[in-house]
Amino acid sequence: MQGILSQLGHLFVRSIPTIILIYFLLFILDRLFFKPLTRTLQAREKATRGVLSEARKLAAEAEERLRAYENSLREARLESYRQREAARQQSLAEREALLRRARAEAETAFHAAQSELASQAERLKGELGGAIGQMAEMMVRVVLKSDGDAKPVEERRG
Repeated sequence: MQGILSQLGHLFVRSIPTIILIYFLLFILDRLFFKPLTRTLQAREKATRGVLSEARKLAAEAEERLRAYENSLREARLESYRQREAARQQSLAEREALLRRARAEAETAFHAAQSELASQAERLKGELGGAIGQMAEMMVRVVLKSDGDAKPVEERRG
């Protein structure tokens, strides 16, 4: 056992320069390689987070603007529909008023024409009544002349 311990002590003493060399290399690697690499990676991570954060912020702003645009577009469409509906209602009301006016004028013209026709019919009946009497008498005269009898109709009846 004593031999093993002395061998271990001898190995330990001989490994001290290797351990020192390894620690020295680790120190140099840490200063020259790992710390700059870590700083670069941290700066990259920070820049990435910053850009990513900025991108998220810009995306949120763009989303908000899009929502505002869509809302204003929806409002503009609704206003357009309201105006179109109001114009349609107004044109329907104007059309209805024109139709009522045209119907009233047509009815007035119809009644005027009807009364004119009625008065003309009465006038013509009166004229025809007188003309019919004259024509009947003329026919009777013509017929009676052809019979050789020129007596008036009243005398023949009696």
